[in-house]
Amino acid sequence: GLKNNDLYISFHGGEPFLCPIEKMEKVCQAFSGAQFDATTNITYNLTDDILKFMKNYFRSESRFFIKTSWDKDIRFKTREKELLWRENIRRLKSEGAYIKTNVCLTTKLLEMPPDIFLSCFSDSGIDELHFERLTMNTTQDITLIPDPKIVDRWLLNLYKLSPEIEIDN
Repeated sequence: GLKNNDLYISFHGGEPFLCPIEKMEKVCQAFSGAQFDATTNITYNLTDDILKFMKNYFRSESRFFIKTSWDKDIRFKTREKELLWRENIRRLKSEGAYIKTNVCLTTKLLEMPPDIFLSCFSDSGIDELHFERLTMNTTQDITLIPDPKIVDRWLLNLYKLSPEIEIDN
C-alpha cells in the first residue's frame, strides 16, 4: 500500500500562506515522512514563523527550498509588491533557500526584450527559472495569452542570449 514517504504534497493555488501556519503544520504532521513544498507569490511580510515552517517542512536533501512566481503585471500590480518580492527573495537566499521561480509567458511579458528580462534576475540569486504557457484553460483573460509563435520566438531569443544554460533532456 501507499506509505507517507511515497507522498509529495504541494501547497499552492491562490496564496497558500493565507492559511494559518498552524493548519499547514497539522497537515505536515499528519503525513510525517511525506515530502512537501509550496508555490507562493511571497508578496507579503515574510515572518519568522513562516520562514521557520518553510525550513522545517520544505526540504530536499540538506537544504530547504521554495517555489515562487514572477508574473509581470499579474502578481505585481504595484512597484511596492515587486520590491517586497525581491526583498523576500534576498531574505530567503540569506537563510540558505534554493529558489525555483515560475514565470507566466504573458503578452505583456513578451513585450519585454529577453535581455531586459534576464537583467531582472541577474543579481537575484534565483536558482531555477521555469516558464509556463498560458492557455484558455489557465486564464479567462484572453488578452494575457500570447500567440504561440511569438512565445516560441521570444524563448529562442532568450536561449540565444544564454549560451551557458544547462538544459535537461
